[in-house]
Amino acid sequence: LSQLGFIQPTPIQRQTIPIALMGRDICGGAITGSGKTAAFLVPVIERLLYRPRKIPSVRVLILTPTRELAIQCHSVATKLASFTDTTLCLCIGGLNLKKQESELRARPDIIIATPGRLIDHVRNSPSFSLDTIEILIIDEADRMLEDGFSAELNEIVKNCPKSRQTMLFSATMTDNVDELIRLSLNRPVRLMIDPTKATAVKLIQEFVRVRKHREEDRPSMLVALCKKTFRRKVIIFFKNKATTHEMKIIFGLLGLKAAELHGSLSQEQ
Repeated sequence: LSQLGFIQPTPIQRQTIPIALMGRDICGGAITGSGKTAAFLVPVIERLLYRPRKIPSVRVLILTPTRELAIQCHSVATKLASFTDTTLCLCIGGLNLKKQESELRARPDIIIATPGRLIDHVRNSPSFSLDTIEILIIDEADRMLEDGFSAELNEIVKNCPKSRQTMLFSATMTDNVDELIRLSLNRPVRLMIDPTKATAVKLIQEFVRVRKHREEDRPSMLVALCKKTFRRKVIIFFKNKATTHEMKIIFGLLGLKAAELHGSLSQEQ
Protein backbone atom coordinates (compact mmCIF):
# COMPACT_ATOMS: atom_id res chain seq x y z
CA LEU A 1 0.00 0.00 0.00
CA SER A 2 2.77 2.43 0.87
CA GLN A 3 4.56 1.72 -2.40
CA LEU A 4 1.37 2.64 -4.29
CA GLY A 5 1.20 5.86 -2.26
CA PHE A 6 -2.00 4.93 -0.41
CA ILE A 7 -2.11 6.89 2.86
CA GLN A 8 -5.69 7.90 3.65
CA PRO A 9 -8.53 5.49 2.78
CA THR A 10 -11.42 6.89 0.71
CA PRO A 11 -14.87 6.85 2.39
CA ILE A 12 -15.88 3.53 0.74
CA GLN A 13 -12.52 1.96 1.74
CA ARG A 14 -12.83 3.17 5.33
CA GLN A 15 -16.24 1.56 5.66
CA THR A 16 -15.73 -1.61 3.61
CA ILE A 17 -12.32 -2.93 4.71
CA PRO A 18 -13.07 -3.68 8.42
CA ILE A 19 -16.42 -5.35 7.64
CA ALA A 20 -14.96 -7.34 4.74
CA LEU A 21 -12.18 -8.62 7.02
CA MET A 22 -14.86 -9.93 9.39
CA GLY A 23 -16.21 -12.07 6.57
CA ARG A 24 -19.62 -10.34 6.43
CA ASP A 25 -21.63 -9.97 3.23
CA ILE A 26 -21.58 -6.39 1.92
CA CYS A 27 -23.88 -4.44 -0.34
CA GLY A 28 -22.08 -1.22 -1.27
CA GLY A 29 -23.34 1.81 -3.17
CA ALA A 30 -20.42 3.62 -4.77
CA ILE A 31 -19.74 5.28 -8.10
CA THR A 32 -16.81 4.49 -10.39
CA GLY A 33 -13.71 6.33 -9.23
CA SER A 34 -14.55 6.20 -5.52
CA GLY A 35 -11.76 3.70 -4.81
CA LYS A 36 -13.94 0.61 -4.38
CA THR A 37 -11.54 -1.70 -6.29
CA ALA A 38 -8.98 -1.34 -3.50
CA ALA A 39 -11.82 -1.42 -0.94
CA PHE A 40 -12.52 -5.07 -1.77
CA LEU A 41 -9.02 -6.13 -2.91
CA VAL A 42 -7.18 -5.07 0.27
CA PRO A 43 -9.23 -7.30 2.63
CA VAL A 44 -9.25 -10.14 0.07
CA ILE A 45 -5.45 -10.21 -0.27
CA GLU A 46 -5.07 -9.82 3.51
CA ARG A 47 -7.29 -12.86 4.08
CA LEU A 48 -5.45 -14.90 1.43
CA LEU A 49 -2.20 -14.50 3.41
CA TYR A 50 -3.67 -16.96 5.94
CA ARG A 51 -4.91 -19.57 3.43
CA PRO A 52 -3.77 -23.22 3.59
CA ARG A 53 -1.14 -23.66 0.87
CA LYS A 54 -0.89 -27.45 0.47
CA ILE A 55 -3.49 -27.77 -2.27
CA PRO A 56 -3.93 -24.78 -4.61
CA SER A 57 -7.56 -23.83 -5.13
CA VAL A 58 -9.57 -20.95 -6.56
CA ARG A 59 -10.80 -18.99 -3.54
CA VAL A 60 -11.87 -15.58 -4.86
CA LEU A 61 -14.03 -14.69 -7.86
CA ILE A 62 -14.39 -11.05 -8.98
CA LEU A 63 -16.99 -10.30 -11.67
CA THR A 64 -17.02 -7.09 -13.70
CA PRO A 65 -19.38 -6.04 -16.53
CA THR A 66 -16.70 -5.24 -19.15
CA ARG A 67 -13.26 -6.44 -20.24
CA GLU A 68 -11.79 -2.98 -19.69
CA LEU A 69 -12.92 -2.96 -16.03
CA ALA A 70 -11.61 -6.51 -15.55
CA ILE A 71 -8.20 -5.51 -16.96
CA GLN A 72 -8.14 -2.41 -14.73
CA CYS A 73 -9.08 -4.49 -11.66
CA HIS A 74 -6.43 -7.11 -12.55
CA SER A 75 -3.80 -4.39 -12.82
CA VAL A 76 -4.68 -2.95 -9.37
CA ALA A 77 -4.75 -6.47 -7.86
CA THR A 78 -1.34 -7.32 -9.35
CA LYS A 79 0.17 -4.18 -7.81
CA LEU A 80 -1.48 -4.74 -4.41
CA ALA A 81 -0.41 -8.40 -4.29
CA SER A 82 3.14 -7.79 -5.52
CA PHE A 83 4.75 -8.57 -2.13
CA THR A 84 2.63 -11.69 -1.54
CA ASP A 85 2.46 -15.15 -3.13
CA THR A 86 -1.14 -14.59 -4.32
CA THR A 87 -1.78 -15.87 -7.87
CA LEU A 88 -4.21 -14.16 -10.27
CA CYS A 89 -5.95 -15.04 -13.52
CA LEU A 90 -7.75 -12.75 -15.97
CA CYS A 91 -10.67 -14.51 -17.61
CA ILE A 92 -12.24 -12.34 -20.34
CA GLY A 93 -13.29 -12.53 -23.98
CA GLY A 94 -10.76 -11.47 -26.61
CA LEU A 95 -7.93 -13.45 -24.97
CA ASN A 96 -6.79 -16.94 -26.02
CA LEU A 97 -9.22 -19.57 -24.71
CA LYS A 98 -6.70 -22.44 -24.50
CA LYS A 99 -4.17 -20.26 -22.62
CA GLN A 100 -6.92 -19.29 -20.16
CA GLU A 101 -7.86 -22.95 -19.67
CA SER A 102 -4.28 -23.85 -18.73
CA GLU A 103 -4.10 -20.86 -16.32
CA LEU A 104 -7.34 -22.02 -14.68
CA ARG A 105 -6.01 -25.59 -14.37
CA ALA A 106 -3.19 -24.17 -12.21
CA ARG A 107 -5.92 -23.10 -9.71
CA PRO A 108 -5.07 -19.39 -9.19
CA ASP A 109 -6.17 -17.82 -5.86
CA ILE A 110 -8.13 -15.01 -7.55
CA ILE A 111 -10.05 -15.05 -10.83
CA ILE A 112 -11.12 -11.69 -12.30
CA ALA A 113 -13.72 -12.32 -14.99
CA THR A 114 -16.57 -11.09 -17.16
CA PRO A 115 -19.75 -13.22 -16.77
CA GLY A 116 -19.96 -14.46 -20.39
CA ARG A 117 -16.44 -15.87 -20.60
CA LEU A 118 -16.58 -17.33 -17.08
CA ILE A 119 -19.83 -19.22 -17.86
CA ASP A 120 -18.11 -20.49 -21.00
CA HIS A 121 -15.34 -22.03 -18.85
CA VAL A 122 -17.76 -23.37 -16.21
CA ARG A 123 -19.73 -25.19 -18.92
CA ASN A 124 -16.95 -26.27 -21.26
CA SER A 125 -13.53 -26.36 -19.53
CA PRO A 126 -12.85 -29.81 -18.14
CA SER A 127 -11.98 -29.95 -14.43
CA PHE A 128 -12.88 -26.29 -13.82
CA SER A 129 -15.58 -25.49 -11.28
CA LEU A 130 -16.50 -22.85 -8.71
CA ASP A 131 -16.83 -25.33 -5.82
CA THR A 132 -13.95 -23.86 -3.81
CA ILE A 133 -14.95 -20.17 -4.00
CA GLU A 134 -14.81 -18.54 -0.55
CA ILE A 135 -15.35 -14.91 -1.62
CA LEU A 136 -17.54 -13.72 -4.50
CA ILE A 137 -17.38 -10.06 -5.55
CA ILE A 138 -19.86 -8.56 -8.03
CA ASP A 139 -18.68 -5.14 -9.18
CA GLU A 140 -20.97 -2.62 -10.93
CA ALA A 141 -23.94 -4.99 -10.64
CA ASP A 142 -26.35 -2.44 -12.12
CA ARG A 143 -24.36 -2.27 -15.36
CA MET A 144 -24.13 -6.06 -15.56
CA LEU A 145 -27.89 -6.41 -15.29
CA GLU A 146 -28.44 -3.60 -17.82
CA ASP A 147 -26.18 -5.46 -20.25
CA GLY A 148 -28.45 -8.49 -19.96
CA PHE A 149 -26.20 -10.73 -17.85
CA SER A 150 -28.84 -11.65 -15.25
CA ALA A 151 -29.16 -15.32 -16.37
CA GLU A 152 -25.36 -15.76 -16.33
CA LEU A 153 -25.05 -14.04 -12.93
CA ASN A 154 -27.72 -16.29 -11.43
CA GLU A 155 -26.00 -19.38 -12.83
CA ILE A 156 -22.61 -18.27 -11.42
CA VAL A 157 -24.14 -17.53 -7.99
CA LYS A 158 -25.81 -20.98 -7.95
CA ASN A 159 -22.50 -22.65 -8.83
CA CYS A 160 -20.63 -21.01 -5.91
CA PRO A 161 -20.79 -22.61 -2.44
CA LYS A 162 -23.54 -21.32 -0.11
CA SER A 163 -21.05 -20.73 2.71
CA ARG A 164 -19.11 -18.06 0.77
CA GLN A 165 -18.74 -14.36 1.59
CA THR A 166 -20.34 -12.10 -1.04
CA MET A 167 -19.67 -8.42 -1.74
CA LEU A 168 -21.81 -6.58 -4.24
CA PHE A 169 -21.20 -3.02 -5.44
CA SER A 170 -23.55 -0.94 -7.52
CA ALA A 171 -23.79 2.77 -8.37
CA THR A 172 -27.61 2.58 -8.54
CA MET A 173 -29.95 0.31 -6.61
CA THR A 174 -32.59 -0.76 -9.14
CA ASP A 175 -35.27 -3.45 -8.66
CA ASN A 176 -33.08 -5.92 -10.57
CA VAL A 177 -30.13 -5.22 -8.28
CA ASP A 178 -32.39 -5.71 -5.23
CA GLU A 179 -33.47 -9.05 -6.67
CA LEU A 180 -29.82 -10.08 -7.12
CA ILE A 181 -29.04 -8.97 -3.54
CA ARG A 182 -31.86 -11.18 -2.24
CA LEU A 183 -30.60 -14.13 -4.29
CA SER A 184 -26.90 -13.90 -3.55
CA LEU A 185 -26.32 -12.13 -0.21
CA ASN A 186 -26.81 -13.36 3.33
CA ARG A 187 -27.85 -10.63 5.83
CA PRO A 188 -25.63 -8.03 4.13
CA VAL A 189 -24.26 -4.88 5.72
CA ARG A 190 -25.42 -1.96 3.54
CA LEU A 191 -22.84 0.74 2.92
CA MET A 192 -24.14 3.73 0.98
CA ILE A 193 -21.36 6.21 0.41
CA ASP A 194 -22.81 8.50 -2.23
CA PRO A 195 -26.22 10.02 -1.62
CA THR A 196 -28.49 9.03 -4.48
CA LYS A 197 -28.48 11.32 -7.50
CA ALA A 198 -25.44 13.22 -6.22
CA THR A 199 -23.00 14.18 -8.97
CA ALA A 200 -19.33 15.08 -8.96
CA VAL A 201 -18.75 18.58 -7.58
CA LYS A 202 -17.04 20.05 -10.65
CA LEU A 203 -19.45 18.53 -13.16
CA ILE A 204 -21.59 20.92 -15.20
CA GLN A 205 -24.74 19.32 -16.62
CA GLU A 206 -26.80 20.96 -19.33
CA PHE A 207 -29.56 19.73 -21.59
CA VAL A 208 -30.99 20.77 -24.93
CA ARG A 209 -34.71 20.37 -25.27
CA VAL A 210 -35.84 19.00 -28.61
CA ARG A 211 -39.53 19.67 -29.21
CA LYS A 212 -41.72 16.88 -30.57
CA HIS A 213 -42.07 18.19 -34.13
CA ARG A 214 -38.32 18.99 -34.34
CA GLU A 215 -36.98 15.42 -33.91
CA GLU A 216 -35.45 15.35 -37.41
CA ASP A 217 -33.34 18.42 -36.51
CA ARG A 218 -31.34 16.44 -33.94
CA PRO A 219 -28.33 15.69 -36.22
CA SER A 220 -28.04 19.34 -37.30
CA MET A 221 -28.29 20.53 -33.66
CA LEU A 222 -25.55 18.08 -32.74
CA VAL A 223 -23.30 19.20 -35.57
CA ALA A 224 -23.90 22.87 -34.68
CA LEU A 225 -22.91 22.17 -31.05
CA CYS A 226 -19.72 20.39 -32.15
CA LYS A 227 -18.79 23.04 -34.73
CA LYS A 228 -19.39 26.09 -32.58
CA THR A 229 -19.23 25.18 -28.89
CA PHE A 230 -17.66 21.79 -28.06
CA ARG A 231 -14.83 21.42 -30.56
CA ARG A 232 -12.39 19.11 -28.75
CA LYS A 233 -12.44 16.07 -26.47
CA VAL A 234 -16.09 15.16 -27.02
CA ILE A 235 -17.76 11.78 -26.57
CA ILE A 236 -21.23 11.34 -28.05
CA PHE A 237 -23.37 8.33 -27.12
CA PHE A 238 -26.04 7.00 -29.48
CA LYS A 239 -28.75 4.39 -29.01
CA ASN A 240 -27.53 2.03 -31.75
CA LYS A 241 -24.65 1.20 -34.12
CA ALA A 242 -26.45 2.40 -37.29
CA THR A 243 -26.93 5.96 -35.97
CA THR A 244 -23.33 6.01 -34.70
CA HIS A 245 -22.02 5.04 -38.15
CA GLU A 246 -24.34 7.48 -39.92
CA MET A 247 -23.24 10.42 -37.75
CA LYS A 248 -19.57 9.52 -38.22
CA ILE A 249 -20.10 9.83 -42.02
CA ILE A 250 -22.00 13.14 -41.64
CA PHE A 251 -19.24 14.55 -39.39
CA GLY A 252 -16.62 13.46 -41.94
CA LEU A 253 -18.48 15.12 -44.84
CA LEU A 254 -18.66 18.34 -42.84
CA GLY A 255 -14.92 18.30 -42.17
CA LEU A 256 -15.10 17.34 -38.46
CA LYS A 257 -12.57 14.81 -37.17
CA ALA A 258 -14.49 11.90 -35.62
CA ALA A 259 -14.04 8.18 -34.99
CA GLU A 260 -16.72 5.59 -34.28
CA LEU A 261 -16.63 2.91 -31.59
CA HIS A 262 -19.22 0.12 -31.34
CA GLY A 263 -19.81 -3.62 -31.23
CA SER A 264 -19.42 -4.22 -34.98
CA LEU A 265 -15.73 -3.31 -34.79
CA SER A 266 -13.11 -5.85 -33.78
CA GLN A 267 -11.15 -5.37 -30.53
CA GLU A 268 -8.06 -4.23 -32.53
CA GLN A 269 -10.06 -1.63 -34.48
